[in-house]
Amino acid sequence: MAEEGVTESKDKRLTFENVLPCTEYEFHVRGWTSVGNGTFSQIQNMTTPSAAPGRPVSVNKINSTTSSLTFSWELPSCENRHGTILGFLYQFIEEETEQVVVKSGATEANITTAILDGLQPCSKYCFKVRAWTSAGNGSFSSSAEGVTETPGER
Repeated sequence: MAEEGVTESKDKRLTFENVLPCTEYEFHVRGWTSVGNGTFSQIQNMTTPSAAPGRPVSVNKINSTTSSLTFSWELPSCENRHGTILGFLYQFIEEETEQVVVKSGATEANITTAILDGLQPCSKYCFKVRAWTSAGNGSFSSSAEGVTETPGER
């Protein structure tokens, strides 16, 4: 996105608004007078700081047994990553109480599945996950539900 602007000011500072996190921008400047335009400066590059990422998407239960549940998710969309994703934090929550965190954990950025094992048969759980960047944690994803199987169901 190329954008040009003219600022009539003796101030040697410009502020650019509505820039995206963790995005490289390049710029150059030139002066002008009533005689005409000066030459452009050398191009300068600047990368804006990272920000907390958006929510992971497509959170789904992908496997269940009588004693475990496996969930998967996808990275936030490119425009919502706001930096390099460093990893994920997740929580399994017991459905009945909606408060008790049964298991929480973390994965590296290249791992987008989590397994909760040691569960009771025919139990319902919710799973949610969030990503983090150098700027901090993003928001948790929408919850995905899973129910362990009843013995003899397979």
